[in-house]
Amino acid sequence: MSSIYLHSPDLLPSDNINKIISQLNHYRYKSELLQKVNELYHRMAGVLDLPTMIETYSIWLAEHVPHELIGYNNQTRQRMHLFCSSHGPERRYIIDVAEKILHAPVDSAFKTEHIDDLFSYEWTFESKEGYGILLLLHKDRPIPENDVELINESLSILAEPLNRALEYEEIFAQARKDTLTGLPNRFVFKERIGCMVERAKRYDHPLTLAALDLDHFK
Repeated sequence: MSSIYLHSPDLLPSDNINKIISQLNHYRYKSELLQKVNELYHRMAGVLDLPTMIETYSIWLAEHVPHELIGYNNQTRQRMHLFCSSHGPERRYIIDVAEKILHAPVDSAFKTEHIDDLFSYEWTFESKEGYGILLLLHKDRPIPENDVELINESLSILAEPLNRALEYEEIFAQARKDTLTGLPNRFVFKERIGCMVERAKRYDHPLTLAALDLDHFK
């Protein structure tokens, strides 16, 4: 009785197994990454305003990547919002660092810095609404490369809602402003007059309403 042994000089059986395990681990990692990004997509659906959007993103990201602050700034539209999880004097310090970073000129698509005990990561993406800068601040140590990759993947989901929030804010502001004078319009009056009357009653303050009817002026 004879036996036949198959042998490849280039690829040993153990190497083959290691290669298969490596591929399986890679596919598992990509699948988990996709699930995390899909979860972000569902959380962002229906969110319209910028503060809620940044807070939602920070809460989602905290489940996967520890951080002290997430900030966003659109220098073209002059809209910035920060969401910081720290408290007390440390919170003020972290916000001060974030504001300085976000107000600095844009010079690269991705940038990382080490400021005292903070590690900062900046992502810049361009849209029709101008340049948007997303900032992450993390204490004590840099974040791992896999976590950076997750954030990179999430930017494709985050960019569109951010543009939507800026457009919504612009439409909302226009709807509340007189196009000729730039002053608040009747919609704002109806929105505020109830609270003003209630405040006057509560504190027993006088309340005066002046109305002007100007001919040929709308």
